[in-house]
Amino acid sequence: WHTLPKPPWFITHRTAARMGKRLVAFEANPGLWVLGLLISSLLLYGRRWTRREISRTAERVNQHRQDSFFLTLWVLVLTVYLTAGLPFLMMFMAWQLRQLPGMHDFTRAVATGLMTAAGMLAGLRFFYNVCRRNGLAHVHFKWNASIRQSLRRNLWWFTPVVVLTGFLVSAMATVKEIEYGDSMARLALIITMIATSVFLGRILRFSGGIVTELLKTNPTGWLARLRYIGWPLAVGFPLFIAALAAGGYFLSAQQLRHLLRLTALLALSLIVLNSLALRWLSVASRRFAIKEARRKWEAQREADRQKLADGQSSTADEEDTLIFSEPEIGLAEIGEQTQAFLRTVMFILVAIGLWAIWEPVFPAFGILQDVELWSYSGTVNGVATQIPINLANLLMAVVVVVFTIIASKNLPGLLEITILNRLPVDAGSRYAFTTLCRYAITAIGILLAVNTIGFKWSSVQWLVAALGVGLGFGLQEVVANFICGLIVLFERPFRVGDTVTIGEVNGTVSRIRIRATTIIDWDRKELIVPNKEFITGQLINWSLSDPIVRFSINVGIAYGSDTELAEKLLLKVLHETPMVLKDPKPTAYFLGFGDNSLNFQLRLFINNIDHRLPVQHEIHKAVDREFRKAGIVIAFPQRDVHFDSDKALKIEVMSGKADLTPAGPGPETDKSA
Repeated sequence: WHTLPKPPWFITHRTAARMGKRLVAFEANPGLWVLGLLISSLLLYGRRWTRREISRTAERVNQHRQDSFFLTLWVLVLTVYLTAGLPFLMMFMAWQLRQLPGMHDFTRAVATGLMTAAGMLAGLRFFYNVCRRNGLAHVHFKWNASIRQSLRRNLWWFTPVVVLTGFLVSAMATVKEIEYGDSMARLALIITMIATSVFLGRILRFSGGIVTELLKTNPTGWLARLRYIGWPLAVGFPLFIAALAAGGYFLSAQQLRHLLRLTALLALSLIVLNSLALRWLSVASRRFAIKEARRKWEAQREADRQKLADGQSSTADEEDTLIFSEPEIGLAEIGEQTQAFLRTVMFILVAIGLWAIWEPVFPAFGILQDVELWSYSGTVNGVATQIPINLANLLMAVVVVVFTIIASKNLPGLLEITILNRLPVDAGSRYAFTTLCRYAITAIGILLAVNTIGFKWSSVQWLVAALGVGLGFGLQEVVANFICGLIVLFERPFRVGDTVTIGEVNGTVSRIRIRATTIIDWDRKELIVPNKEFITGQLINWSLSDPIVRFSINVGIAYGSDTELAEKLLLKVLHETPMVLKDPKPTAYFLGFGDNSLNFQLRLFINNIDHRLPVQHEIHKAVDREFRKAGIVIAFPQRDVHFDSDKALKIEVMSGKADLTPAGPGPETDKSA
């Protein structure tokens, strides 16, 4: 034992005892000591009441009549209260240690370690409590049970490991004169990164709840597509930091660990913020749906009251049988446009946050400029020279392409929601503007990307000219459709949602692309029509400037019917049909005398071509009903048979059947039955 080195002074009982005596003596602000300990006691003592209150609030949320977004905010406050007990005590102790006069190196190291450990404990425990039963993730955010269980199960062992090693790393790195301090800090950092790698590998595994739910809800999203790249990066980056620490680059590893911790904090904050936004949208959508359902319910109840007062049968025999049921609204009922806007906002926040966090590391990527890939001829200050393209330029081009794709998908929708919806323009104009913005963003992004890697216009203009000639001959139909697509977007002979007839195709325009337009016909079939057909062919737009459409219904009544009464009944049917417009008013005309009937024509207006068949159906039923009551016969085809009276008829009776044939010039024959 005498050959072993003496223990370092910072872990001797004398140093710890000296610091403890000074703390117990209240040398720094005794009043604040009492206040801090009182707050800590309240935070720790009220944990049981907080859990019960979270459960009671969950019961209120499950009852839609009592549900409100303020309940979610209240549970968020309770979750912070449930988390803050021990972290607050640790932070208070660290702050008091820093206030001690004549602070020793050991005291400063412990204070720094406690402050770091308290922050890490607060973040991890908060997320652990978010995933608790009846908590935010369970009742308010509607997270999948497998996700919540996986996070809580892994946070249970991950939190003490990371908090303890984080305390050691910060404490040992604070005071450089501590014996064996660097070795202990390096070892603690390696353990932290290995534990982080295992934690990320377990919660992000392909068979886990997070990835499974992601593939179920958004199988075509970027996160789902990049999971085979994201998992190795998430697991490997902490191991890379551990390797740096083991290789002697402790300061670099410590800096990367700090940035990784800030990135994790950013991710957790944005996840909670996004879930809060979705929760608010869900509550707002439910309130709107309940308001509409209640309005329809009250209208139905009033109609039933009127029918009962008139002595007619109604949908309810008694008023009490009309029960109002509240609709169930989930995240799927939130508008796609609103969700796209929310995704855009989250993307912007992620980009800003990552740039602010990792900006100090960007100069380290200067080594990529030393890896030359190729060069191109250019002019610098009037002198022709070879300009090199390095690996940094190639990576920047990839980043530009990625941001171009994301911006082209999200930025036009963001413009429409934030600006265009507030301007006095119709939906077709907004769609054309956002489509052109998408094309412009894509074109600018491609030009920036190719310019970054050295493909200048002067170098490829001959290739573009050759391609232009080739396109003119070989792909002239594609080019024609492309140009016609631009004409459609600028001229706007039709818009998304218009009912059109092009050739023998009838349907509603659902999407306008640069080459073709998608039309959904009445059988719900999607027809892809090239844009050239709309420009060079004959197009009927039933709702371009005015959606009101007039159509006619022919009615024939039998000869001898009362035409005055028939006209009154037809006008009565037109005025009582709900979807027939009163202005312009409907009319009924007696057009003339037909071969078999007295011909009337009903001329009426509807506000949408889609209502034509339902209106025609209702009018046909009403006309038949009213004519039956009035004794008016709807005519049917009649035929009169005339015999030639100039010639004698020969009547022969055979087997009880009469045979009428004209007498011919031949001899007469007698036959008896």
